[in-house]
Amino acid sequence: MIDRYGREVLSLRLAVTQRCNQSCIYCHNEGQVPSRKEMSAGEIEKVIRAAASIGVKKVKITGGEPLLKEDIVQIVAVCSEHLNEVSLTTNGVMLADLALPLREAGLARLNISLDALDELVYEKITGRNDLPKVLKGMDAASEAGFQSSKFNTVVLKGLNDGELEDLVVFSAEKSATLQLIELTSRKEDIGSPFYQTYHYDLSGFEGALASWASGTGVNEIHNRMRYSFRVNGSTAVVEVVRSMGNKDFCANCRRIRVTSDGRIKPCLLTNSGEVDTLHLLRAGEDEETLKELFAKAISHRRPYWD
Repeated sequence: MIDRYGREVLSLRLAVTQRCNQSCIYCHNEGQVPSRKEMSAGEIEKVIRAAASIGVKKVKITGGEPLLKEDIVQIVAVCSEHLNEVSLTTNGVMLADLALPLREAGLARLNISLDALDELVYEKITGRNDLPKVLKGMDAASEAGFQSSKFNTVVLKGLNDGELEDLVVFSAEKSATLQLIELTSRKEDIGSPFYQTYHYDLSGFEGALASWASGTGVNEIHNRMRYSFRVNGSTAVVEVVRSMGNKDFCANCRRIRVTSDGRIKPCLLTNSGEVDTLHLLRAGEDEETLKELFAKAISHRRPYWD
């Protein structure tokens, strides 16, 4: 299905809960309005079937912290039955016990938040001293057979911006791709004290990566560069995610979102054009109705940065 701007919708970002066991200072909660409602695995399966029928090929499961969802393994199994690729983003705190069951359920790839290697800095950012648990979870993921994990680092000025090179080396040693992410904000919040205090412009570091790189490629999902180079005998792959004011980022967006309480959301940074499905799911509406709701939400898609 193609929106008014010629962007074919091929992937779905599915939040399964708003609950979390950390309190990261930069959290945008996937742009969701606070809600305690959560879809069941059966309701999620209906949404996934409808999404697949309109051409969605991939899903990324998010939260909150999705591993807090009691039926997360069942949800992964349901998604993998209907879509080509299922990935999941997690803070990694509960991953040690769940990596193998998730892999066996069909999970293809993990995105693990890693905002610092210094435990004190990590605690300042996440509100919890969980770094040892996260590192244990990473090892469990490797043992479970996850071969293409990504580590996500939101770079914050004055907190973890001094660890970037260390994070690159660590990711190379773990055979993971490192995604360095600029702090994201809505347009109206760019002037806020929080954004002004913590936003770190990654353009300079990306220039350094380009000069160091032994090879480059392109992440086709968002048309951003991938830099690779050798670190201590391992290959490091780094992507820099700079969405703020980035028209190219929006022009190449192929994603639709579904919130944990069943709302189809056209864009992370605005609630405009959301379409509610939960009451219809619970009223027993069929797949055709859900397809129509996806079509309606997709018709509301427009580039946030234009």
